[in-house]
Amino acid sequence: ESLRAASGGAAANDQLAALILTLRAFNSSADNKSTLPLQLQVNTDTVFSNGGADTERQVENLQAALQIQAEKTETALVEIEPQILAVQRERQEAQATESLLVRNVELAKDTHTALARTVEEKRITSQDTNTGASLASRSAVPTSPIGPRKTLNALAAFLGVSFLVVLIIILVTWWNPGADSTHDSSEEIDSTTN
Repeated sequence: ESLRAASGGAAANDQLAALILTLRAFNSSADNKSTLPLQLQVNTDTVFSNGGADTERQVENLQAALQIQAEKTETALVEIEPQILAVQRERQEAQATESLLVRNVELAKDTHTALARTVEEKRITSQDTNTGASLASRSAVPTSPIGPRKTLNALAAFLGVSFLVVLIIILVTWWNPGADSTHDSSEEIDSTTN
């Protein structure tokens, strides 16, 4: 606010904008190796009291500095471009080599699998060619005779029949509870009739 009032408002803003652009242009130069930014100390009494001639000269200087910087950038780009192209070529060659190696690995795996199957088939067919039938594998010799175990079967039958007889006896006595009571009742009938 005090700057606008002291130096005429718009002219001060133009000068301040030109100064900021100049600082940015010099701070972003390609050959700037220092990490410290360029700083200027400005006396506001002298800067804003000179008028428009200084502003035009500052803008022209800024344009010249930017033009020089653009030329340096273009030169650096021309110098780096062959290196970029060489790296791109190397990358493309490496990708082509990688895809070729991947294809070779897959082909080797497929060849190995097919060869293993062929060897297994040849082994099976070479075992016995006289009878027209070939054995896939040899059978195991039994360690114990195959047949029924007569003693174990007889014991199981005896236990099963015994269980059924006991079960039938229990069911008959349960379903026929009057067998003992009918006998008692017939004696009572005889004693009452006499």
